Amino acid sequence: MKTIVVALALVVFTLGVVVGCAAPAPTPAPAPEGTTYHWRWYGMNPTDHYDYQLAVETVKEIEENSDGRIIIDVYPAGQLGDWIAAYEQILRGAIDIGCLPVATQYDPRGEFIYMPYLATSYDKYEEIFAQGGTMASLVDMIIEPQGIKQLGVSSTGLGCIMLTREVASSADPDVDKTNVKIRVPPGFKLYEELAKFFGYNTASIPGAEIYMAEQTGVVEGHIGYPTGSAYRMARDVIKMCVQTNDHFEANFFLMNLDLWNSLSNQDQEIMANALDKNMSKSFDICLEDQEHLLREVMPAEGIQVVEPSEAELQILAERVRKEVWPVAKDRIGEFLYSKLEELVD
Repeated sequence: MKTIVVALALVVFTLGVVVGCAAPAPTPAPAPEGTTYHWRWYGMNPTDHYDYQLAVETVKEIEENSDGRIIIDVYPAGQLGDWIAAYEQILRGAIDIGCLPVATQYDPRGEFIYMPYLATSYDKYEEIFAQGGTMASLVDMIIEPQGIKQLGVSSTGLGCIMLTREVASSADPDVDKTNVKIRVPPGFKLYEELAKFFGYNTASIPGAEIYMAEQTGVVEGHIGYPTGSAYRMARDVIKMCVQTNDHFEANFFLMNLDLWNSLSNQDQEIMANALDKNMSKSFDICLEDQEHLLREVMPAEGIQVVEPSEAELQILAERVRKEVWPVAKDRIGEFLYSKLEELVD
């Protein structure tokens, strides 16, 4: 009897070792040339947003360059659900591709993407986020183990501080403004510290509640959004725009990794080329939109615009990197932190 028990134990142990050491699932073999596809594209923005227009142009180019073999239907305005849920659906392969942020619930280190003052201009950010560069490689390191492939970014703009009243020395971090409370994103310690760096008091409020909070005086401004979005969500109550260029916000072109790996080299090239054009256009459009708002729209509506000079922005960037960045070190880890330091040196 003892011999049988020992023998069974050895069998169980051996099976456990085999299972525990099993190799990961193999990468799908590329599909044969000429394979046809019909995919769904997740879009966050409505049909009057440039993001949607660029998506339509991109999928049309992909269809034409693939001789009609790759058909992609664009679903705008979150028709396929909330973007966080859509991220998971792309991970699972239920949605094929989309333009959306990187969700950080699977790996909080992903917050490194939104570090303030990685740069101060669109040109520099376009260089930083270019495919094949350091930033793209770091993003791949975070999301590819999750089963997602990133194929570039669509710029949504540079960050600012919007205020519901005029505030003296609004961009000067050495002037105390704690009598002015502004909204910061919930659960994002980095942006709370950024607002405090600029001298403001803070309140954590979800994005959907910003307008009501400002309209009722719960807060007198907000930080954490690019200029276009920050203005349009609360234009009725905004009195001052402080164009600090404090962060860069972008949506990523994300695709299910297994699906990407299953494409032929030819189809991967078709996809990459079309999305790269989209990325370049998005930076140009964002810059044009920001300039239009700051130079024409806001002044016409009586909104005071404060723009630090390039030299002042550089000083702000250097100080934020020294005084605010360390808050994120424990969350994103020493490796990513050091890579970002190298990026801005």
